[in-house]
Amino acid sequence: MSEHEFELYLSLLSRFLKLNPQQRAEIAEELRGHLEMRMEDLASEGHSREESIRIALEEMGDAGELAQHFSTIAKSRRRKMIMRFTIGTVVAAALGLVLFTAFWHEPDRAQPAAGLVAQDAEVPAEAEQPAGLSEKVRIYKGEGISRFDEALDKKFDLDAAGLSLVDALHQISEQANFMIVVDSSVTDQLGTLDSIEVTKNYSGIKLRYVLNLILREQELTYAPKDDVLFILTEDEAQNNSDFLQVQMYDVRDYLLAMVPETVKTDTERSKFLSQKLKHLMYLVTQYQGDWEATGDGSGTIQSMNGVLVVNQTAKTRAEIEKFLNELR
Repeated sequence: MSEHEFELYLSLLSRFLKLNPQQRAEIAEELRGHLEMRMEDLASEGHSREESIRIALEEMGDAGELAQHFSTIAKSRRRKMIMRFTIGTVVAAALGLVLFTAFWHEPDRAQPAAGLVAQDAEVPAEAEQPAGLSEKVRIYKGEGISRFDEALDKKFDLDAAGLSLVDALHQISEQANFMIVVDSSVTDQLGTLDSIEVTKNYSGIKLRYVLNLILREQELTYAPKDDVLFILTEDEAQNNSDFLQVQMYDVRDYLLAMVPETVKTDTERSKFLSQKLKHLMYLVTQYQGDWEATGDGSGTIQSMNGVLVVNQTAKTRAEIEKFLNELR
C-alpha cells in the first residue's frame, strides 16, 4: 500500500462527500489527522509505513458509507459531537477507498440494459477475455458519441474574451466542424444569449473543458444528439431522456484483479465478484450525476457480465470514465 494510494483514497473520499467545498475540505483535513494518528500508533508497534496504511484502510471499512455518514453529520450540525463519539470507527473507515472495491462482485447472470441496442453500442467479440489489468478502463460507445468525443478531446484556441456567448459558440462550431443548437430550455431560463459576455480566451485546452468553463457559470451544459451538439440547461440535460446516451465501461479486468488468494471455489469467486460489482455501481452513482434510482434524475446504470451499462449525460459519462481510471 503506497503513499500515492493513501492520497488517492483521501481525494476520492472528499469527492464522495455531498457537501459544499468548505465542508469537504474541513472533513478531509480532520480525517487526515485521525488517519495519521492511527498510523503513528501502528508504527510504534513496529509496522512499516506501508503496513500501517494497509491496516488503517482495512480498519476503516467502506468509504462510500463513511462519506455518507459525514455528509449526514454535517447537514445535521452535529458533526463535532458525533466525531468525538465515533473516533475509533473513523480510523477504521478512512483509509479504505483504495480497497473499497473488495466489497463488490459480479452478478451471477447478465442484467439486460434497456436501450442498449437502440443506442448502437455493442461489446465487441475481442473483449470477451480480459487479459490483465489495463491502465485505462475499456469503453464501448455508439458511432455518434465517438465522433463527438473525438472532436471534444481535441485541443483548441478560442479567442472569446469580449464576445457574446452566442458568438463564442459560433466560433466553436466552425473550428470543431459540427452544428451547435441552443435548446429552448436555455432561452426559457436566460432569454437571449447575446447579452451574456465571455470574459476569457482559452489556448491549448480540450474543447470539452472549454465548453464546461464557458457554460457552467450560466448553469448550462451540452449534449450530442442526432449529429448536433445541443446547448441546454443542466436540468433539461439530466431529466430529458432524449439527451441521455448509453456508454459501456468494461470493468472485468479490474474486478478480477481484486480477487484475493483466499477465494478458492467458483462459488466464492462468483459471490465476491458480484458483491464487488454492485458496490462499484453504487460508488459511481454517488460520485457523479443524477440518477433515476436516487429520484433526482433519469440516468440509469446496469451491468452485463462485468460491463457497466450507463445511460447518462455527456458530462457525467466523461466524469465516470475519469473516476474508473483513477481507481486503477
